[in-house]
Amino acid sequence: MLEKGQEYHVIERTKTLKIINIRELLDNGYLTYMLFVRDLKGKYKQTAFGPLWIIFSPIISTIIFSFLFQKLGNLSSDNVPYFLFTYLGFLIWTVFNRSVNASANGLKQESSLMSKVYIPRLIPVISGTMSGLVDFFVSFVIMFFFLWFYKISISINMIFLPLVIIVTIFCGWSMGLWFAGPSIKYRDISNLVSYLVSFLLYFSPVIYSSSELIMRIPPKWQILYFMNPFTFFVEAFRWCILGTPVHIGNNVYIAYAFLFILFFGGLINYNKWARTIVDIQ
Repeated sequence: MLEKGQEYHVIERTKTLKIINIRELLDNGYLTYMLFVRDLKGKYKQTAFGPLWIIFSPIISTIIFSFLFQKLGNLSSDNVPYFLFTYLGFLIWTVFNRSVNASANGLKQESSLMSKVYIPRLIPVISGTMSGLVDFFVSFVIMFFFLWFYKISISINMIFLPLVIIVTIFCGWSMGLWFAGPSIKYRDISNLVSYLVSFLLYFSPVIYSSSELIMRIPPKWQILYFMNPFTFFVEAFRWCILGTPVHIGNNVYIAYAFLFILFFGGLINYNKWARTIVDIQ
């Protein structure tokens, strides 16, 4: 029995499929924050180095790929020290990777909570992405040390960096939302997502420059390369920091039109699966 003056919310089934309920998300901001804190604390729990892995992970990956692809593969890096070039690639890759995983695994990870109490279905996606952004911002601060070490000045293009990060998150969600529902019913979907993301790592200019690839592959395959929206995000991120060139293929507009369709289609698909999450348990 509610007391006089106590707030309450009525949850009812809507006849139409509402893609995003902004007010509902804002009203549950504290819940989003609590899930974010829980993910942050649990990520490095019972590890020897704890949060230091946020620093170690991109540096170790950069060292390994620098040895394999620069020393053995002799790849160019647009006149930027290869270590710094690759490190920046892994920074923006972290944002994309966390966004994909947050959206693909959000329903599965919070299914037990959702089966007991109602929460807006997009909250796990947002909180999971926020915890990934913490990794990015810590590594981003470390980046300034490498810029100082290599005596490289920051480009004025840095003012566009927030926009690049937001659109990269949008790109990650566009991919991951399609796998969120099936991952509840088929547990091996998460493995498929990991393989697809790993494939995109090598299909994007994270560890090599687009100018290097353009010289090595025939024009007919370059079309497929520039159809990958993440190609632009990686180069745009380096452009924001260093002012390096951004290569835009002739089909870039088709790629981004497809990305918008993929995103809104993914949201509709995500909401449909979210409505039946209790029945799948």
